[in-house]
Amino acid sequence: MKSRKIKCSLTVLCIIIVGLIGYFRYQQINAHPVERGVTQERFFKQNELVRAHAVEFVVHHAKLTQTKNEVSAQINLTLKQTGTANYGQKHHDPDFRDNMYLNVPYGISNPCVYLLNQNGKRVGYNYLQKHLQEKQQYTLYFSVPRETYDQRSAKTRFSFLIPVQDHYVKYSLLLE
Repeated sequence: MKSRKIKCSLTVLCIIIVGLIGYFRYQQINAHPVERGVTQERFFKQNELVRAHAVEFVVHHAKLTQTKNEVSAQINLTLKQTGTANYGQKHHDPDFRDNMYLNVPYGISNPCVYLLNQNGKRVGYNYLQKHLQEKQQYTLYFSVPRETYDQRSAKTRFSFLIPVQDHYVKYSLLLE
């Protein structure tokens, strides 16, 4: 009988200790939440050099093509990473495609379908990791369903989310 009371007391004590440790750990993790939202949108023009946090880029040509079923965009740009690349909400991630979108306001924002380098070859993660610090020309391709495009409430744009400490600044080029 005495042994049973001791076992029950130890079990309750362990549950209380584990609960307290979990509670204090929860408080510690959530004490300083990281806000990763877009704090502002800055518009730029074609052929304008954009000097953003840790990156410089110029959009040389932007073309929006409409067909019966989809709307596609082709963006030709030159990009040079001038600091640490932190794309895709990851530290030291060079894949800037994760932060580029064909933005159909209040509809859907589609990411890059594929990316070509200046030689017309598809670019992957390893290429970006190797050549990101160099000034490079790229061609990005985007597409969005026609029905989504037709429901837009503002002009379609190419958007590039640039990470700045604990938030993003959205750089946008109007396409229409």
